[in-house]
Amino acid sequence: WVVAGQPEISGVSGALIKQFGPIFLSWLKALHLGITD
Repeated sequence: WVVAGQPEISGVSGALIKQFGPIFLSWLKALHLGITD
């Protein structure tokens, strides 16, 4: 990111992380369980 210092960029990514964070974490957990099973 060249525009990493701009506040609206971090605001958008922060909202995305808030929305998709739990989904991504549960997906990672399921993926890890699938690999280690």
